[in-house]
Amino acid sequence: MSQAAEVNKLAETVTAVGFFQLPGQAVFDHEKQQVAAVSRAPGNLDLFVIGYDNHVWSTFWNEYAGWSDDWFPLPGQAVFDHGHQEIAAVSRAPGKLDLFVIGYDNHVWSTFWNDHAGWSDDWFPLPGQAIFDHEKQQVAAVSRAPGKLDLFVIGYDNRGWSTFWNEYAGWSDDWFPLPGQAVFDHEYQEIAAVSRAPGNLDLFVLGYDNRGWSTFWNEYAGWSDDWFPLPGQAVFDHEYQEIAAVSRAPGNLDLFVLGYDNRGWSTFWNEYAGWSDDWFPLPGQAVFDHEHQEIAAVSRAPGNLDLFVLGYDNHGWSTFWNEYAGWS
Repeated sequence: MSQAAEVNKLAETVTAVGFFQLPGQAVFDHEKQQVAAVSRAPGNLDLFVIGYDNHVWSTFWNEYAGWSDDWFPLPGQAVFDHGHQEIAAVSRAPGKLDLFVIGYDNHVWSTFWNDHAGWSDDWFPLPGQAIFDHEKQQVAAVSRAPGKLDLFVIGYDNRGWSTFWNEYAGWSDDWFPLPGQAVFDHEYQEIAAVSRAPGNLDLFVLGYDNRGWSTFWNEYAGWSDDWFPLPGQAVFDHEYQEIAAVSRAPGNLDLFVLGYDNRGWSTFWNEYAGWSDDWFPLPGQAVFDHEHQEIAAVSRAPGNLDLFVLGYDNHGWSTFWNEYAGWS
């Protein structure tokens, strides 16, 4: 069966229900936690969440075996504040996973997995003296090219801050503030970061005006001088919502957020047409708690999007899009 036929068959199976429940008995705190989703190679998905026990838990899917039977805890003794923190997950190269979280000490911590050695024995703190508000902030992590990692967070000064790693030099000595005068509400907002092509970074955040704002970096020109508002009239609750950003193919960006109506909303950009005129609601009747939940978005292969969210029933829910069949 061709890939297009397989995708169409799957789409037909779930069209009637839209979002669907993931397998397993494990449950997580939908009022405090969000799912982190990443694809470490085409045809693979890995999900992460902090459990009621403050340990990090995971489940996975691949195109051969489908979903794991249930969630499982990651190795190590480190625990993190499940009432305030969420995991940032990124793949810097096929067969590699890196996770980040702000610890009780307000420093950023990390662990990693690769397909040769498996998981690191435990989490470790990143270098540097900078600290961030673990009760309010989350780390955004992105890989702009194989062997590179960039992290972002909003500081106590309400500005965006960053640090980076590469396979040649390791971690930067410390975090640094991004250029520009724009500030954002560090008590409610987190940065969404994505790489739409090697050597490019795009950041997104909801402003005090409840609109989406962005800034960008590329290896030729460096950082934009300042942040700018995205086009459109749609506004979202900056005190409860954050933007999820993903690139489904080079030169494409897709953004997602839960609206005041508790439905998923989206906007997009491509290098030919630029930004969509405004945000639009996703199809389906499913609604989610916009005061507690945010959408996690991932592209498991070019031309594919998968979204995840914890429902009112505390189980994980999902929907998907592909370039052949569109949205579930």
